[in-house]
Amino acid sequence: AVARAIDEDVSGHHSVRALAALASMSPFYFIRCFKRVVGTTPHAYVRIARLREAGRMLCDPNLPIASVAFDVGFQDLSVFNHAFREVFGMTPRQLRESMA
Repeated sequence: AVARAIDEDVSGHHSVRALAALASMSPFYFIRCFKRVVGTTPHAYVRIARLREAGRMLCDPNLPIASVAFDVGFQDLSVFNHAFREVFGMTPRQLRESMA
């Protein structure tokens, strides 16, 4: 249920405390349970969910890359570009160009 809530609102405030409250667990226990069930930490899951949504949004050539980054919850464009390249092996611009 928590992973679904993250996927439905990737740009939302997803602190461990807020996610743990959603699951009715203490933050420490929530992190352990989430990692056991999902296979990664809540922080990493939020980051990947945001990048997946950014990848979808980049299919629209009318959306500026900076707007996509901020819309999915990144506060800094350089952090977004670095994370995107790390996960997808290319920059957001390269992805967009490969679809043209």
